[in-house]
Amino acid sequence: MQGFMSVFATEITAMTNLIKQVCLICPFVLLTGVCSGAGKPQFEVASVKVAQASDSRMHLLWDLNRSSHSIGDLRLEGRRLNLKGATLQYLIAVAYRMSPRQVIGPSWLSEKRFDVDAIIPPEASISSGNEMLQELLAERFELLSHISSEEKSGYFLVLGKGGSKLRVYSPKKADALDPVERMKKGMHRPGAPGSQRTEMNNCSMEQLTELIWRKIQLPLSDRTGLKGEYHVVLEIPPPLDANDRDPLARVIEALDKMGLNLKPGKIEQKTIIVDRAEKVPKPN
Repeated sequence: MQGFMSVFATEITAMTNLIKQVCLICPFVLLTGVCSGAGKPQFEVASVKVAQASDSRMHLLWDLNRSSHSIGDLRLEGRRLNLKGATLQYLIAVAYRMSPRQVIGPSWLSEKRFDVDAIIPPEASISSGNEMLQELLAERFELLSHISSEEKSGYFLVLGKGGSKLRVYSPKKADALDPVERMKKGMHRPGAPGSQRTEMNNCSMEQLTELIWRKIQLPLSDRTGLKGEYHVVLEIPPPLDANDRDPLARVIEALDKMGLNLKPGKIEQKTIIVDRAEKVPKPN
């Protein structure tokens, strides 16, 4: 037994000496292995700049159009990510595959806008783009955040008793290919005095849910089961008087005309809490 232990100790000593020699001759061998395993995916090149001032209604159109694409992989042009006038709230949401309304932080997150232009390396997977955006935000904005999940009282967007009255959107040749431009055509139609009217020609339920959430500011989830795009006219009646500040009843009234309703319920609310973020990104 002692002979076996002696031989075993001798082999361990020899192996240790060999590792030391390798490290002295080529110290980067082990370091490279560690770095490649722990390294996080990054864009090949990336530019983040403060966006130029633009029309606030155009920004609203961009936000509504983007809202239905926040959950999932990035929308890319080949391997290029090109976003104009995006809020940091939206950038965080899409990086973590969530909706912008799931990002909780200071009010400026949804006010200041940025232009992001980045390219995914040819050897990297397209699906790793979200993680690359996470790294980019951490680097340029010094973003620190954590994810929280809790059940909250909210509402489900559901079909009314008589079913949906929405008209399926039928694109025409004259329509612009850009969905933002198609939405722009119907956004400025006037309604009754004091009402809030929004008309969209190619609205998905995700976009309608986002629009309703902007009005009621309560946890909201789509349970209509409706797919595709619709012609939507959401006309919220004016307040009854100066004390009528809660828009919920008026939103429900507007939805009833569309064959939809809001059903109260408990919603599991997963949110990203922003602990820290710089208002101005680091230079490119």
